[in-house]
Amino acid sequence: MNAKISVSRLVLAICGACVLSWSSACDDGQSSPSTDDTETDTQGSDVETDTAPETVLDTDTQTDTDPALPPLEVGYSLLTVCLGVDHDYGPEFGGGHDIIVNPISDQETMYDWIRDSEIEKMGYALLNYTAVDPSAAPAGKNTICISAMLMYDWEDEWHWNEGYQAYEDFKHELALVLVDRAEKDVLPGLSTHVEVMEVMTPQTMKGFASNPKGSIFGWHMNPEQSMNNRMPAQTPIENLLLAGAWTFPGGGQSAVLGSGLLAGFSILAKENVVNDDPVIIPEVETAGQNVVVFKKLGIWDKVKPVHLDPMYRIINPGNVVIDIPADADEYATMLKGRFPDESSGIDALWAKFRRIDRVMRIIFHFQNEGKDTSGPALGEFLAAMEAAGLTADLLEVQELMTSTSLSEFLADYISDPELIAIITQLSGFAGSGPDDVSALFFIVIWANYHLGGYFYFEGGSQSVSHALAEVIEEQGGSVRLNTRAARIDIGQDGLASRVVTDDGLCYGARYVISNANAPATLLEMVGEEYMPKDPTSLFHPDRLRWQQGEKKYPGTPLDADPPEGMEIDAITAATPGVDSARLTQANHTSGLGKSNCTGCHATAHGNNLAHYTDAQCTTCHGQNGSPTLPEDHAIDGCANGKGCHPTVHGGRGYEVPTDCRACHKLFPVAQGECGATDDYDVVIIGSGGGGLSAGAFLAQHGMSVVVIEQHHRVGGYMSGFRRGDYRFEVSLHAFDALLDEPLK
Repeated sequence: MNAKISVSRLVLAICGACVLSWSSACDDGQSSPSTDDTETDTQGSDVETDTAPETVLDTDTQTDTDPALPPLEVGYSLLTVCLGVDHDYGPEFGGGHDIIVNPISDQETMYDWIRDSEIEKMGYALLNYTAVDPSAAPAGKNTICISAMLMYDWEDEWHWNEGYQAYEDFKHELALVLVDRAEKDVLPGLSTHVEVMEVMTPQTMKGFASNPKGSIFGWHMNPEQSMNNRMPAQTPIENLLLAGAWTFPGGGQSAVLGSGLLAGFSILAKENVVNDDPVIIPEVETAGQNVVVFKKLGIWDKVKPVHLDPMYRIINPGNVVIDIPADADEYATMLKGRFPDESSGIDALWAKFRRIDRVMRIIFHFQNEGKDTSGPALGEFLAAMEAAGLTADLLEVQELMTSTSLSEFLADYISDPELIAIITQLSGFAGSGPDDVSALFFIVIWANYHLGGYFYFEGGSQSVSHALAEVIEEQGGSVRLNTRAARIDIGQDGLASRVVTDDGLCYGARYVISNANAPATLLEMVGEEYMPKDPTSLFHPDRLRWQQGEKKYPGTPLDADPPEGMEIDAITAATPGVDSARLTQANHTSGLGKSNCTGCHATAHGNNLAHYTDAQCTTCHGQNGSPTLPEDHAIDGCANGKGCHPTVHGGRGYEVPTDCRACHKLFPVAQGECGATDDYDVVIIGSGGGGLSAGAFLAQHGMSVVVIEQHHRVGGYMSGFRRGDYRFEVSLHAFDALLDEPLK
């Protein structure tokens, strides 16, 4: 077969996964323009058959023999114990902020323990956020989190079915197990220094972002569901796109920002809008790929990355401490010193990592110039690969995309079990063991961290989410909190026409981007009748129906059950000038639906609290946190004690319901009707990293954008929260590829 033609077909296959371009080949959801079996190559060669799986097919051509694919598998969730401690454990972290404790070296056995929920055996991670951002805790104190991956289904879904108290008792019992293990293994006296404890479970994660089974990675990151096998941004509905961890390229905060950018590029291509201010990478050897992303999103000057080195500390059996350098060359030198017999294999492996990374950098370079590598820029792209001597590596990338696990890939280079265990430790950042995780996805994150840099942010991941929301609003867009999307209406033309919220407000849309989980978006908000009939399609309902039959419970907020007398932080912005309120256990209970607004505020709102329910209170004041009121909202009535809403709202009038909506929920209306309608170019469901990045990018290109978010703050998992004097992360350990300098 002609090698040049093979590479050309490969480029089209990768484009089908939206790695290389956002051209029409991606826009219609096809893996390649050449999907007709009767088509022959223009040079007489046989048509390639190893292209990416198609997402939207002509159902008339399907037969009864087409094999149905199994339901997609969802990724793991987390148990995280967040502690505010009155002691500085910085020395125990050795200059870093991340410690991974391994009871045994065999990573696959530990993942078996995760699947079996063996919490007293499995490995776990310790994070000291104060070590990288002193603002996370008062001077001399630390913000410590203990995290372990666990399954949502464990113990009757964490005893949730037995009632809230049974769930709360169970999760705190497990929290004490992890505290006890951390105290014995790494942090002496930990239990005696705890001032604040917050426990997040898979139930919390599900309630926090509405992700099925509380997955923090979306679909599982195995080869069958990663890279070009992952769900693309384009859905079977032409003007409905997806962003976030459920879509290409996958889970992780860096990846979801990229997914939103790709969704934005796809819409610009549909609009025939040329990116007139591209950020050009002058050399493909530029290290910090995400520097380009941050600049495109308009937030590079709004956030403050903190470079971290070492990357993390491993404590292996026998209390063997290994600090993993962030720098790739230093990492290789350390490993060769510990495993001299594997030196040649380590060198060969590092060289291969770098070559595959160079392939991905050239791909990234063409992306950021807005060049269509499936069309006009194909020749230029192939010439760039050939000039760099990477044609064979490009073919290897395609093979790795298809089916190769990390363990299979490493077997060609190294064999020492302890060395393999050290290198594959990073697979946990993708939520999978080395036998499961996609080799290519691992190589991408390895290169981004060890070549592009390992970072945290001053103010945590919430600072990134706030920066993205700020860009949207600066460009005339809007972010609506406490607003839950209920459905996406499809018109007679087969296009998404509007997003309807659970209280009957409608948002008309030329395009819709959903950052909500893919199954809920496609099966519940849209409806399976709009999905393809082809049983091999990633969008076929049976592939998404793994969640059907799953009982749906109200999500739990980030809740706490501190020791008797310990104060917890309600975080309310309801009172101007007050950032938080200190509440005691005496008059507050924890958990969703357990607030007691009227008990404390009997004289507020003109003594008319009898007319309000707790649910109505949280519309304005939030559930353990709140949005601010609209800038022009009259709060004089609240402030001067004359009752919240005088007849004329302090003399200010409002023209459309959305002006009042922050406080006044509209009543639900019948199917097909709307309480009110606002129209936008793009309506984005969910303010996770993918939704915010798409919104920021499109708003900068002149499109009217609204982001609707069910929570009282932006960010999804890319956010943090405060308890008393301590700030905690929901999910972020570190960010990658922000070195703004050339590689060595």
